[in-house]
Amino acid sequence: MKKILCFFGGFVGYMVVFGGILGVFYILKIPPFLAFGEEWLRNTFKIKEYINTQTTQKPRLLIVSGSNSLFGFDGAIIKENTQFHPINLAAHAGLPFNFYVDKIIANAKNGDYIFLPLEFGYYTKTEPKNNQWYIHNMLLWGEGYNKYISKQDILSTYFNALAPLNLYKMFLAPNGLKYQIQGRLNARTSPVSQWEKIIKSDEQKHYEYDFKSLNAYGDFVYQKGEIKQIESEYLLDNIEISDFFISEYKRLESFAKQNDIKIFLTYPVTAENPNFSLQDPKTFAKIERLKSELAKHDIPIYGDFRDFHFEKLYFYNTNLHLNNEGAKLRTINFIKMLRKLEILKLTP
Repeated sequence: MKKILCFFGGFVGYMVVFGGILGVFYILKIPPFLAFGEEWLRNTFKIKEYINTQTTQKPRLLIVSGSNSLFGFDGAIIKENTQFHPINLAAHAGLPFNFYVDKIIANAKNGDYIFLPLEFGYYTKTEPKNNQWYIHNMLLWGEGYNKYISKQDILSTYFNALAPLNLYKMFLAPNGLKYQIQGRLNARTSPVSQWEKIIKSDEQKHYEYDFKSLNAYGDFVYQKGEIKQIESEYLLDNIEISDFFISEYKRLESFAKQNDIKIFLTYPVTAENPNFSLQDPKTFAKIERLKSELAKHDIPIYGDFRDFHFEKLYFYNTNLHLNNEGAKLRTINFIKMLRKLEILKLTP
C-alpha cells in the first residue's frame, strides 16, 4: 500500500510540476527543450530572407527545395553568366512542401523565376501531422510557425519533451543542456550582423551546418571532401503522387499566376551508384514513371535528370550534398538547362 501511495504521490507531483512548467512556457511564449529542434535552420532562414530583401536591377531567380540545393549551387556563377540575380531559399528536405510553399508566398515578388529541384521524396509525402521533427522545429522557431500545428499536437509534443525519461536522456547527451540553452540565447539575437561581417572578410569557409557557411546568395559552396560510399535508389519503382503534394503545388501555381511568377519543377541531384545507375534501364523507367504521374495532374517537370546525375567524387557527406566542385558543375549544367528552355531569351 505504501508503494502504491508513493507511486501516485510521485505521479501527482510530476503532473503539478509539468503543469507549472507548461504554464510558464505558454505565458512567456518560450518553447520547451525540444530534442529535434534545429537552431541552425532557423538562423539560416533569417539570413536567406535577409538576402531576399536586398534590391537588384536584375530579374530574380529563386531556388527552393531541401538540402540538395542548399549544398548544390554556386550563385556567383549564375550571376556572372546570366542576367539573373539568384537567391537560394533551399534548406532541409525534412521540412514539408507546405512550409516551402508558404515561404515562397511570403518572399517571392512579381516577375520572379522560381525553380524547384525537389527531392523525390516530396512527391509522396502526406501532411506533416505526426512529423515530430517538423513539429519540434516549428514550436522552437516561434514567430508564428506554430500556426501550422494543431493544439493537440502542441500539447502532446510538450508533454513528451518534458517526460522524465526524455529530459534525462537529453541532459545526459554530450553538451545536450548547453546546446539547448545556447539555442535559446541565440534565438534572441539576429545572426545577420555576424554573417555580414564574415561575407565582407576573408573568413568565408564551411562551418558545417551553420548560417555562417552561407555565401552572399544563400548557398553552401565552401565544403570540400568526398563521401566514401553511396547506395541509394532515390526513387520508388511505382511512385504515386500524393494528394497533399498535388494540392500544395496547385496552391503555389495559383499564387504564381496571380503575381506573374514563373515556376519550374526540375530534378534534384543524384549520384551514380548500383541502385540508381545510368547503366540500368530501371533508372530510366523510374524517371518516366515520375513524369507520367505528374503529367496526369498537368504538372510538367523540366530538364534532363542526367544533367544533375554525378559521380560519387562530387558528393560531400550524403547522397544529396555536393562538395564545392560538384556545386560548380551542377550550376554550370543548370545554366545550360536555362538556355535549352530559352529562359535566358525571355528576360530583358
